Amino acid sequence: MGTNYYWHKQDPCPHCNRPYEPLHVGKSCGGWYFSLHVIPESGINDLRDWELLWQKPGSFILDEYGRRITLIEMHSIITDRSWHGVVAWSTAHYLRNQAEPGLNGLVRSALGERCVSHGAGTWDCIVGDFS
Repeated sequence: MGTNYYWHKQDPCPHCNRPYEPLHVGKSCGGWYFSLHVIPESGINDLRDWELLWQKPGSFILDEYGRRITLIEMHSIITDRSWHGVVAWSTAHYLRNQAEPGLNGLVRSALGERCVSHGAGTWDCIVGDFS
């Protein structure tokens, strides 16, 4: 179980209050690196690209529960991750989960079809649809 985050480039329509289609920023799951959704065809290849979008006037981030997330909070959710539980996975379990051990007691995605790069911190860059 985890929490998804969405970037909205503007407030909902002032006439009908329908929200415009947001972009999926990624997902936070306990014990794992943040799964940062990268969208190369839109020029979003790493955290810095997202941070530039988040600075656009009128834009905002919501989690899947509708809670507004500040830019500082979002940055922290992605970059200040750790896990104090014990991850005692076998090599076979890591392989089955397309994962590998990471920093701060976390598990990270192994590079492959979906994980196109590892971020400079506690995030992995993931392509495609996921939630």
